[in-house]
Amino acid sequence: MKIFVSTTWNGIQSSDLYETLLLMNDLECDGFELGSTHLPIVDHSFICKYAHGRELITHNYFPSTTDNLIINLASLDEPTRNKSIQFCKSAIKFASKIGASHYTVHPGFLKTPVLAKSSRRNFDFKFHPIQQDYEKSYQAMLKSITYLLECSFEYGVNLLIETEGSVTAPNVCLLETPSEIRRLFEYFPSGLNLNFNLAHSRFSSTINKFCLFEFIHEFHEKIRFVEISDNDGSADQHRPLNADSFTLQYLKVLKDKNLILEFRNSKIEDIRNSITIIKRKLQ
Repeated sequence: MKIFVSTTWNGIQSSDLYETLLLMNDLECDGFELGSTHLPIVDHSFICKYAHGRELITHNYFPSTTDNLIINLASLDEPTRNKSIQFCKSAIKFASKIGASHYTVHPGFLKTPVLAKSSRRNFDFKFHPIQQDYEKSYQAMLKSITYLLECSFEYGVNLLIETEGSVTAPNVCLLETPSEIRRLFEYFPSGLNLNFNLAHSRFSSTINKFCLFEFIHEFHEKIRFVEISDNDGSADQHRPLNADSFTLQYLKVLKDKNLILEFRNSKIEDIRNSITIIKRKLQ
């Protein structure tokens, strides 16, 4: 098991990536996930230098831009979906440029997301009450992923798709249930793999009534990374771990997978403590 740390820990929104990487310099981890909460940067040449030889992976909105596009690969509005595809293609190309091995996307929404505040980097979305047609949305997602897989093959970056459940209500996000993910891999039997978000799946397994241990067993071969954080079951809070965190019960059945610590608005000491907790749990 390798431990990666997401750069999203440093503040809720608009943190400086350069300063964040400097603070992460002495962490006992194997790699960094470059996340979505940073200010736009023109010159990214410092990234590899300040990774200090660690592995790099990238996530969804990285690298950040000045616009407020909300990526929705399942949108039934063609201009929105095309902009989302083009953004992700650019992100894949950038991942290749800095030597990142993997890029993670989110599957998309069944309701149109709108900004609740001035910037999408706070991840505070509201959703239009009108429900999109499920089958049309699922097909739009498949079509989008097909384009992204072609790009990822061309640029030598492994494409991951993240399991959802970040919205604590049904029928908002795709890829929350085993049946949806089973269907996904029937369509893409190779080339695409999972970034399994345990915090998301805490909600989705409760809402949709499935067992997470059974889920892990069924999709074990497709899981490449596991994103972990803590929450109290009421919202996707991205809290650091503690000795009683619900995620810890699943670590031993995921011990051959790579972990990503994805926290927000935390302190560097929270990261160190969480890494220590994980290592002790796996002893």
